[in-house]
Amino acid sequence: MGHLSVPWAVGGGAVNDEVLARKLTYTMFGGGEGVTYSSACQVKPLTVPDSFIRVSPGDYVIRARGVGQIREAYMGAVDSDDVVPITPTGGVARSDLIIARIEDAHVPGEPWDVEDPAVGPYAFSRVLSNVPSTTTSVRQLGNNFSAITLARVDIPAFTGAITAPMIKDFRSTISPFGSAPPPGQVPGEGEEFYHETEQFWTDTVIPPDGTNDLFSNAATPGWGVPGPWTAWPLAANWLVPIPWWATGVSVFVAINGIGFDEDVWGQYRMNLDNGLVASRAQGYDINYHGGPGTEQTIFVLADTMPIPSSIRGMTKRFKVETRRLNGAPTHMGQLLCFAGTSIYAQLNFKQFPSFD
Repeated sequence: MGHLSVPWAVGGGAVNDEVLARKLTYTMFGGGEGVTYSSACQVKPLTVPDSFIRVSPGDYVIRARGVGQIREAYMGAVDSDDVVPITPTGGVARSDLIIARIEDAHVPGEPWDVEDPAVGPYAFSRVLSNVPSTTTSVRQLGNNFSAITLARVDIPAFTGAITAPMIKDFRSTISPFGSAPPPGQVPGEGEEFYHETEQFWTDTVIPPDGTNDLFSNAATPGWGVPGPWTAWPLAANWLVPIPWWATGVSVFVAINGIGFDEDVWGQYRMNLDNGLVASRAQGYDINYHGGPGTEQTIFVLADTMPIPSSIRGMTKRFKVETRRLNGAPTHMGQLLCFAGTSIYAQLNFKQFPSFD
């Protein structure tokens, strides 16, 4: 095929193609989608709770997913509170997903109708009722909507009035600056292609005075039998914004000044989003030399983890977890995280082809 006959912004009466306007939006926001600032399109209850939610004003970008829509995106806005009804529940609790959806009746193959071709409407806040209670994205529902996720409403049984605690916010933000994926590189011979330029997130935590966070190694039965994974140290726990383009993350955690008072044996790992993904278990086996008092060591955790498409562009929790192995009758000590224990975390988000 040749060029589109009219490039964008040709004057003199030329008819500009809306496809190029959508491509311009797509390019401007680096192929991303979401709301354009933190308070945009927030789902809230009514001031006096009732069987409605309201979507607050704000701007958004939605990737076009219709047949033949390649590298295109829509930009829209909610210009005043959009009040949307929610069906009350009967005897069974229910979860509803709230989305912003473009219903472009002019795209071939799309099922939508439009009231007035000149003025639409073409954009709506929609309720997808009775979704799984674990749903965090419209992409998980197996459709091809041109839509973004705003929130999920978890409604108890026999409930009509929607209140703030029922609403779980799943918006992601997008910006024309800093939101584009990192530039690709040309691989050398024998090299695997991926975006070498990455996005780093780092943090250092030092627990406050008075901290005495203990992890006992004494309760696991049987030689080598693992205990349950436990969030420890408690301070090694972060909410982190995940870039929308990231398919994987290299994690590095260094914990300096972990105390132990007898022999200890076990494993530690990084947990993403309450077990959606976890790093490979990494071991510790430390012998106590007799003191006097508590001795100290260093834990280092390093691995590469996939980022599932359902949580890309969202803020999710990363936390270190520890579990014990039993070498009875030895390895019966406890690990200690003190005030002054230094916990450094580095997350390096990339586009790994093996995870895409």
